[in-house]
Amino acid sequence: MKIILAYIPVIHRGYLELLERCTDHEIWIFDGAFLKTVGLETPSIRKDLRALSAWEASQALSGLFPRRAIGVIGQLDNLQALLARGFDFIMPDDEICRELRTRFMPEERVQFERVFLRYDMTRSVESQPVIAHRQVSAAKFDHEVMALALQEAEKSSVYA
Repeated sequence: MKIILAYIPVIHRGYLELLERCTDHEIWIFDGAFLKTVGLETPSIRKDLRALSAWEASQALSGLFPRRAIGVIGQLDNLQALLARGFDFIMPDDEICRELRTRFMPEERVQFERVFLRYDMTRSVESQPVIAHRQVSAAKFDHEVMALALQEAEKSSVYA
């Protein structure tokens, strides 16, 4: 068995997809106070008034996944107790979880899952190749038809 470890400040589709893919795994949520204690409370976390507490997130997830064990990691001792159980872990591939793995967990016991969760600086500055899936026509006929369509659009109140 594996255990899902995540910081879940909101419940949205990205988190739900991760939790639905890993159906028989326990879910453990990092508390904001724990992140602060270990020096991982970023400015965006500190000032996000919309964030649920880990307890609120665990209660919401208990309603969505009533047959799953769900807990909160509020202290380093909680994380160490989970590590001592000998299970492997699944974590979202985000800045917080990568740093927690680096500081506290053996690399070989953590599997990162790429899911869109929230702003992640690493992904924001990551280079991605542009894959063109459309072509722009250079044909004279296509340009004439588009010019006529533009003239017609100018008659619309939406266009004005």
